[in-house]
Amino acid sequence: MAIAFLGTVSNATVTIRDNDIFIGFTTNTYFVTEAAGVAVITLVRTGGTNNAASVSLSTGLGTATPGVDYVATNGPVTFAPGILSNTFNIVVLSDGVNDGTESLPLILSNPSANTTVGPIGAATLFISDNAGFFSLIATNFTVVEDVT
Repeated sequence: MAIAFLGTVSNATVTIRDNDIFIGFTTNTYFVTEAAGVAVITLVRTGGTNNAASVSLSTGLGTATPGVDYVATNGPVTFAPGILSNTFNIVVLSDGVNDGTESLPLILSNPSANTTVGPIGAATLFISDNAGFFSLIATNFTVVEDVT
């Protein structure tokens, strides 16, 4: 049997600091055209802002082809103290092929200490073809009436 004794300090005030930090995407879908050259992906931080926080953002495999439609990437997104949003750029390539809209997953991982991925922790980037265009080869044309 164990015996415990109450010391001279019998009560105390405990303050619980809310330091939960969440980093996530602003939306679960991002859109860009090949002509844009870069997709700007915005991340937001909620919760505690007194300390720096970070996550890694990487591109996954989808219907878009790395090296053809975009440059595959993986890197940290760091939030300095007090910063609530930050961006990450993904280079988009113009492949010159009319292959419709293609997509790739965007993945957040490796959150720093006291940081959680979310509330939107996964997203998809949609890359659409450049808008088609045409041009005339001259500024003046002459046609003959009733000729087929």
